[in-house]
Amino acid sequence: MASLPFGRTPVPQSRRRPLSLESLESRALLAGVPFSSIPDLVAASDAGTSATDNRTNVSAPTFTGTARNAQSVKIFVGRTEVGTAPVVDGRWSFTHPGFADGRYTVLAQPVGEGGTTGRLTAALPIEIRTAAPATPSLGIVQAGVRPSQAGSAATNLARPVFNGLGPTGGTVEVFVDGSSVGRGVVGNGRQFVVRPAASLASGQRAVTAVASDVFGNRSAAATLALAVDAEAPTVVSIVRTSFDTLTATFSEAVKGVTPGNFRFSGRTSDGFAISSRPLTDGQLRMFVGTITGQLSADGRTYTLRAPNLDLAAGTFSLTLPKGAVTDLAGNRLANAGTLTVEVEGA
Repeated sequence: MASLPFGRTPVPQSRRRPLSLESLESRALLAGVPFSSIPDLVAASDAGTSATDNRTNVSAPTFTGTARNAQSVKIFVGRTEVGTAPVVDGRWSFTHPGFADGRYTVLAQPVGEGGTTGRLTAALPIEIRTAAPATPSLGIVQAGVRPSQAGSAATNLARPVFNGLGPTGGTVEVFVDGSSVGRGVVGNGRQFVVRPAASLASGQRAVTAVASDVFGNRSAAATLALAVDAEAPTVVSIVRTSFDTLTATFSEAVKGVTPGNFRFSGRTSDGFAISSRPLTDGQLRMFVGTITGQLSADGRTYTLRAPNLDLAAGTFSLTLPKGAVTDLAGNRLANAGTLTVEVEGA
């Protein structure tokens, strides 16, 4: 071993710092040894949410690198040589003929004049997946709205928040009538949220959502028929259709209507109070009986039956209070409906 200057101690091999890539290249240049950089997956081949994560759906990707003192570069996948790339002006490029889905390591070995070879580079890990992710689920975040059924929903919000499930780490883009309204990142819980920047026009809107995984694969579109409605429903009329049957008609389809929403009030011709609820203080001599009701299939009319309505003569009122029910989008009833009933009695 060569002698060291006074006071210097040799550094043990185990404690020496590993050489950087720049140091290796500098030494190779000085010694005239062929050198190549680690292969790099070009951005055009690195599809997906990131152009630098080496995860892609491109099955025939292109790799590139720099080389010194080399005429060509051998390309290896794992321990298998898969091809050779010429070095032109200090750079090389190689397109793989086609990977199956999976994880791989790609390495390069420079070849100089006379076939002399430099050291094999460090490995570049890559992952390739070409299968499309599952179709995302799609709904809206709003309490009290009509639940989604067969891909439909209604809202009284001009800027509803869309949510659902998608591929972890990927994104879901939401479109309304074909135009993108935003993209949400899918977290570890597979959930995404998209908040449109602008208000949606009232009416029927066609909403779709497409998921993209981290490899760049796109799913089939989820669909949602969304009714955007900020207009409150009204009571058009309440009419008596037979001696014990009354019908309320609304301006649009409603939900949540029950017999308990309606109130009877008034007095019989002999001065006794009438109510849809029997009193316990002895003041009530007659009431309208057990009220039953049914909403029509289209949600626009409600038929009410009061079986004891004709048991006493008098003038009575049937009232549906303002805000008692809502439309399918969640808007509350804008006006009270009232019917005055003249009863001759049994």
